[in-house]
Amino acid sequence: MFRVVTCLDRGGVPHVTHGLLRIMRRFEPRWPKFPEKEWGAAIDLETGELGSLAGDAPATCMSRYPDHPVTGRSVEGFVIQRWREIADVALRAHRVFAGRAIVGWDIALTPDGVRVLEGNSNMDFNFIQRCYRTPVGRSPLADLMAPCLDAALAAELRRFSAD
Repeated sequence: MFRVVTCLDRGGVPHVTHGLLRIMRRFEPRWPKFPEKEWGAAIDLETGELGSLAGDAPATCMSRYPDHPVTGRSVEGFVIQRWREIADVALRAHRVFAGRAIVGWDIALTPDGVRVLEGNSNMDFNFIQRCYRTPVGRSPLADLMAPCLDAALAAELRRFSAD
């Protein structure tokens, strides 16, 4: 499964800011137990190349895994061949839900094609930051969200000054 984060720009056009490969242990009941319930690898937005895996458990959140923890297959450096198609589906979905400034799309690549599973307005930014090894405030998301945050702050200030 993939998590693709999209955010609207000032003109209401969505842009992909982050992409993750998500490996969720709960869907694999025969796998051995690990501290992590999920692993994620950052996707290079231009090439579709995966970074190393990061886990979601606090005790191991600083650990990195270049290979899949169960199968041993290499993850880091693997290229998602259909990444552009996955990203395009997320952008099309955001155009339908343009009332949301930012959405984290859960997307599956199935034998029948790319499928949107759900859109999340409240996503796990800590996990995204661990996978990308950088704060979202230093990512493409920051420049896109700044006008939205400025508008929200201005509206709140107007509301308080009217009281």
